[in-house]
Amino acid sequence: MFIKISADKTLNAISEEFSARFPYLKLKFFSATHAVGEESSLWDTLNMSLPISEVGSFDHEEVLEIHGDTLVSSMEQEFQRLFNIGVQVMRHDGQHWTQTTATDTWTLAQQNAEGQHTSV
Repeated sequence: MFIKISADKTLNAISEEFSARFPYLKLKFFSATHAVGEESSLWDTLNMSLPISEVGSFDHEEVLEIHGDTLVSSMEQEFQRLFNIGVQVMRHDGQHWTQTTATDTWTLAQQNAEGQHTSV
């Protein structure tokens, strides 16, 4: 899948596009970046209705290529590198959403399958 990131695209729109491909996952954005395997503080959660150009470093439009075999950590680090904002892949776990920090080395397909398994 490809996600086109333009200056006026909201964080919510980015997350919704991502979730259309991976329905048991979503993206949550944070003002602070993080290391691989590190949890993000809820205090740093960004307003999902804001356009990406208002919350991060935005130089020009980007097109991100994301596939099922993409590692969670690779995708998160790429967002941080390009836009200087933190992003966490969140997995649906039954009744709630959880940060995938302990499983950052899993692929997006693995995370999505686990989310599907725990949501039945």
